[in-house]
Amino acid sequence: MIVGGGNTQTNTPAINQTDIIDLSQANPAYVPGPDLPGPGKLYLNLLNLPDRTVFSANGAQYNRSGNVDTAAIYRPSSNDWLSIDPDPVSRNYHSSAILLPDGRVAVFGSNPLDNTFELRISVYSPPYLFQNGRPGITQAPASATYGQSFGLQVSGTVKSASLMSPMSATHQTDTNARLVDLPLSGSGTSLTATVPANSNLLPPGPYMLTVLDTNNVPSVAKWVWIS
Repeated sequence: MIVGGGNTQTNTPAINQTDIIDLSQANPAYVPGPDLPGPGKLYLNLLNLPDRTVFSANGAQYNRSGNVDTAAIYRPSSNDWLSIDPDPVSRNYHSSAILLPDGRVAVFGSNPLDNTFELRISVYSPPYLFQNGRPGITQAPASATYGQSFGLQVSGTVKSASLMSPMSATHQTDTNARLVDLPLSGSGTSLTATVPANSNLLPPGPYMLTVLDTNNVPSVAKWVWIS
């Protein structure tokens, strides 16, 4: 997904258009997605959430100026944006956002045109944290290898599991962003998950392991080292 953008060398407003590519298709190609709510923006922060939606916040219409505080969540199932409360702190250039292991999002930084630096941190709680209850991972390994199947002890009615990379964004681009589903077998509280054999999907390193229940509510993540 590519969202918004603009030209810092001109005085034209940024756009709110989106493009989406589905790499599971036989001949993948970018297609237009739903426009981002509100004015166009560049310097926006974008990240995957563990319920398979995409968080977007902050940005500016022009080069480090003209802040756009709108925020929204992209829902692939309905191919639309859900507008959410804006960040109370305006942010643009040199801002960033990371997913926390408990499912919240921390947003921080900003270096606007007057060359000041924003030191306040905002923490956003997505809608799934306001559901009644959430699943849990009561036991999981600290490490796993490619192609390995490992046991999981869980609570709640779990339908899926995934590994998510920690954030490594710079200048609004996270080239390491990934959410990889793990095939699950078993039932009840005892499940078996399998790590993909293809290391291109999961480069070696730490990942956040989460499970989703039937209401699309994620668990608190457990850290697993994949190698």
